[in-house]
Amino acid sequence: MKVTKAIDTLYAENKINTKEDKAIIEQALSAIVNGTVEEIQQTAKVVTAKSRTTVLGFFDYFYAGISDGSIRHGNNSDYSPGTVVVWKAFGENLKEYCKKDIPFEDIDKPFADRFTLYLQKQGYMPNTINKKVSCFRKLCNLAAMEGYNKNAVSLRVWKDRTVKEIEKRSENTYEKLLDKKNKSIKFTENERKWFHKLEKQAKMRNGSHLWERNKHGEVIRAKYELICSHTARRSGTTNLYKLGVLSDLELRSITGHESQKNFEGYIRIGISEQAQRVGDKIKAAREAMKKQADK
Repeated sequence: MKVTKAIDTLYAENKINTKEDKAIIEQALSAIVNGTVEEIQQTAKVVTAKSRTTVLGFFDYFYAGISDGSIRHGNNSDYSPGTVVVWKAFGENLKEYCKKDIPFEDIDKPFADRFTLYLQKQGYMPNTINKKVSCFRKLCNLAAMEGYNKNAVSLRVWKDRTVKEIEKRSENTYEKLLDKKNKSIKFTENERKWFHKLEKQAKMRNGSHLWERNKHGEVIRAKYELICSHTARRSGTTNLYKLGVLSDLELRSITGHESQKNFEGYIRIGISEQAQRVGDKIKAAREAMKKQADK
């Protein structure tokens, strides 16, 4: 608009001789202005695309997308609030581990192994470690699907460690640290933390640094070791559901589930048990109708 007004002023002051001159100058200036805008837009696209070829850059793009709904599952459904929370927690670990942004092409097996070791040192349980490793694998796959990750190696290096592997590694670590202590060799700060943690576990096994295992090599645990506050919360919710005292909406207000679908996946009701509940309700309804008819 300012360009057009300037040309009109020049024409009015007879500084442009003909209308044809005006049209030519206007066309030339518009081409310059529009060309500049296009160059800026093109540069912005290139910069944006380049930022997504790095691990942290792509994560920020992906997390923002699943948070605002602009990125969805392959079946076109939204990522659930619970899943978004999982990715947020993974992102915090990712940024702490990477320290600085790295391109996907730098990911190799040693990098993946160090990430698993980092999670172990943070004190995460085996199942949690597997979930976070799975998030990293998915991140690499998603980046590859969108053309930002061209490193095929990054798609194959993520291995979910079994509980057996992690426990065996802990046994070996404790043996080495115990030997170091017996030889009065000073621990590093990290070794000291690990030793106290593993020593506490050993005391729970009457001082043995080894887990008792069955014939399949699986660790034998007392049931109380498998119970946590979340287990009690989930069991309590399931029992309340079975009693039928509270409605699903009331139970969801306690558990914090926003959707009925997530809530139904949270409570533990078997198929046969659910079928029995449905049958009992139908039977009770029929009896009530029969009593009503007899009156």
